[in-house]
Amino acid sequence: ATNVGACLAGGEFLAMLNDDDYWIADNKLSLQVEFLRKHAEFAVVGTAWDEVFDDRVVHHQTCDLTIDKTSVLKGGGLVGGSTLFTRRNVFFQLGGFKTKQSRGLDSQYVRSAVLAGYNVGNVNTVTTVADARSTHERMTPVASQSDRVTALRAHAMVLRRHWFQYAIHPRAIP
Repeated sequence: ATNVGACLAGGEFLAMLNDDDYWIADNKLSLQVEFLRKHAEFAVVGTAWDEVFDDRVVHHQTCDLTIDKTSVLKGGGLVGGSTLFTRRNVFFQLGGFKTKQSRGLDSQYVRSAVLAGYNVGNVNTVTTVADARSTHERMTPVASQSDRVTALRAHAMVLRRHWFQYAIHPRAIP
């Protein structure tokens, strides 16, 4: 659906919003547009976000502007899903989201961008809330055994897709 939406969208940029997230900052998009216009060498920008659980809220600070390949292969230093904001032309150059992967499409996109040589950055302003409460209906649940198997298959797909990069950066394998 995201790839189809990107094809139908006009303009220079694409913004993502996942099914379990909410944008809470009125200036989210203007912050990211301003960042990419000031930093032509960057292709993707995210923001800080809060994750709401039944018993706590976890604040996710964003990473440094420099993301190395080992960090991105480990899964660290990535842009939070619903904070992802990218140049539209880069989205198509990278082939959009990998539709055969059932989970982690946003992380996979950021990983592909870094491995293709694009710069990824973040704005340290909370703009998004991820709803992880048990009462929240997700389109991509993780509570059951079959959901966990689906998540593991998605991780295995990432390993298969980037096996050569993992061979070059073995410290990225946990």
